[in-house]
Amino acid sequence: MTRAVAALSLATVLASAAFAQPPAKDAPKAKPAEPTEVKSFPVEHFTPTELSGALAQVWGKLPRKAGEAVKPMPKVAVNDRTKTLIAIGTKAELETLANILSAIDADPAKAGADGAPVFLIKLKHAPVQEALSALGSLDLGDHVLPLGQQKTLIVVPVSTACGAQVRQVIESLDKETTKPTPKKSSN
Repeated sequence: MTRAVAALSLATVLASAAFAQPPAKDAPKAKPAEPTEVKSFPVEHFTPTELSGALAQVWGKLPRKAGEAVKPMPKVAVNDRTKTLIAIGTKAELETLANILSAIDADPAKAGADGAPVFLIKLKHAPVQEALSALGSLDLGDHVLPLGQQKTLIVVPVSTACGAQVRQVIESLDKETTKPTPKKSSN
């Protein structure tokens, strides 16, 4: 039985060698992989775990050229004890990661600048789900993500106009509710 298996294996190898074609002389060579680096990012305003989850969502929503695939995100490790994110990736990936982190790990009390590629909006009064629902109804929901358990939204606008529209909607929603004053009964 073992001789039959060995003979079959040898026949398979010989047949594949007989039909194999030599590589073309002009075949393009695979592009060598870019070298990777390790970088630590201290986290100030949120937990690294919250930012790690948000980061993965933001990375997939970053604007890109038509037909361009989403580039893989660098691998990220979380250390809540030291309030650090540790990432490994190419130099360009780590620069993009640093830019996103500086935008979303900003003081949530201070909203990001107009025209920023990623910015935060801290809600004062409106519940997060209410804001997300309203933005979704206006076809702006694809550009906004909740940040963990915070009353903070991460905005990834495709244009300055889109970012301005998100801000306008939030300004309209995020108002303190006024309670109606009870009417005095006339006795």
